[in-house]
Amino acid sequence: MQMTVVAGTLFALVCYAVALQGLLTLGELQGDQLSDAKGFAAFWGFLGSVCAGLAALAWWLSRGASSPPPSGG
Repeated sequence: MQMTVVAGTLFALVCYAVALQGLLTLGELQGDQLSDAKGFAAFWGFLGSVCAGLAALAWWLSRGASSPPPSGG
């Protein structure tokens, strides 16, 4: 489960880097290309957010799995 968290976090960082790269090149574009580039950056930002959320969920689940079950009584 720890590998899932690490891989998910790394992939989220890569997605955010691609989105940032797309946003930094907006000054050179015009018209339809500008609109497409904004959509490209938004897609990669969304993909990074989904991946970061899934990595956080995996981390949260792995923390819960390592704790002892509550004793009934």
